[in-house]
Amino acid sequence: MKFNIPLMAMIGVAVLAPTSGRAILADTEIVVEAFVDGHSTFHLTPQGVYWTAGTAAKPGRWHRNDYPTYINGVAWKPVWGKSGETGPDKSEVYPLAFGTVEVNYHLNAVTQERGGTGREKRTPIKAKREGAEFTVLIPDLESEPRWYRFTLNKR
Repeated sequence: MKFNIPLMAMIGVAVLAPTSGRAILADTEIVVEAFVDGHSTFHLTPQGVYWTAGTAAKPGRWHRNDYPTYINGVAWKPVWGKSGETGPDKSEVYPLAFGTVEVNYHLNAVTQERGGTGREKRTPIKAKREGAEFTVLIPDLESEPRWYRFTLNKR
């Protein structure tokens, strides 16, 4: 008998479909890795996740770069409402079947390179539940962007 179940699903890790348009399955945690320069907020909702950007660069964009946000290691390129690298904007919702916004937040790393370890000293992040969403506000007031990696675990 042959089972057509991805290995990731078999070991209880989130299974993500980066461009399917269907809800993405996530088990007990979400690990987010994003290239941030300036005020940006990551939103977790019952429908999925999305970004809002302040007046600086949108997450992933800086000096003609267009890096994806990684969710549990899978690349997601946010689709923004406005063209351009900078300025206030909101991305489309990326479907994520996580089941709750009742989560615990943990900052894993702030580094110059994706996948790096350690936490460079930056403006403190504010993570909290706001109504039907859980938000992670990354002020990033310092010069030059950084890769931020954080985990949201179900309570």
